[in-house]
Amino acid sequence: PVTVIDIANNGNLDGFTSTDIGNVKASGGDYYDSTSNTLVSTGAGHIGILNTSSNQAPDAFHFNYKEISGNFTFTAKIDNLAKLDYMQQSGLMVRKSLDPSSEFYMSSLTYIKGEDYEGIKDITGDSVKAKNIRTMVRTADGNSVQYTNNMLGVPVVRVDLTPNHGWARIARNGNTITLSASLDGVKWYTMDTYKTTLPSTVYVGFATDAAQDTTSIVKYNGTLFSNIELSNGNSGKGDANCDGKVDITDVQKVLNYVLSPETTNMTSEEIENSNVTGNNKITSVDVTEILQKVLDSSYEFKTK
Repeated sequence: PVTVIDIANNGNLDGFTSTDIGNVKASGGDYYDSTSNTLVSTGAGHIGILNTSSNQAPDAFHFNYKEISGNFTFTAKIDNLAKLDYMQQSGLMVRKSLDPSSEFYMSSLTYIKGEDYEGIKDITGDSVKAKNIRTMVRTADGNSVQYTNNMLGVPVVRVDLTPNHGWARIARNGNTITLSASLDGVKWYTMDTYKTTLPSTVYVGFATDAAQDTTSIVKYNGTLFSNIELSNGNSGKGDANCDGKVDITDVQKVLNYVLSPETTNMTSEEIENSNVTGNNKITSVDVTEILQKVLDSSYEFKTK
């Protein structure tokens, strides 16, 4: 039997461009519904299957991206990941360039093989064991890909068969890239933080591969992204709510966090912006420093 997959390239998110990177066996596609703010993205290939010792490109996948400069926060819910094979990827990515061997950082939903949590099979007949939100990175052009932290460690939970989803986030603050994940879109866990030398303008978008191997079988992945948010402001030190300015609302937010960190929900980027003194934790000194900045915009934070 032959399965025909037809995804119309009908519209896209504002400013986004759809392309395939590297040598894929089938072209990917995207369909964006602005009414529901959902994106269906399909693609083939495999991110990071080969390193530079091979004569083939390191990355092959579908990328729906936007060029963006400065600080940003990129969040989406990853829904209905197709059940293909071990190590397939669907998630959010930031890249230095569109070159297949480019430096990149990614937070994705994937399948892993371990204990059999679901009892389902992939297209090769092997058990697909569990879905997992994890990070993968290439920290310099031409390097091999590293599979780093994941939601199996922080916290010790898995994304079960129902619901078939996870939340991913990438945030940039200066030279710092933070990769985060969530099971519900409310409580977030920082999986990795990297100090990078990325240029001011980078490529941010939705990455989809299909765990393609060297067999003749062409694998093809389809994923639904929803609850998509991309903010691009001049957030930085003192801008606790990441709205591009330092004002009294930032003072209030940091003060609430100092008084009750357990009940004050802050993202990793908000925490980094709030820690203006550079100490190990946010204290009343940070509150005072941010207040000084509100009263005098020329004030320079006193850091360690």
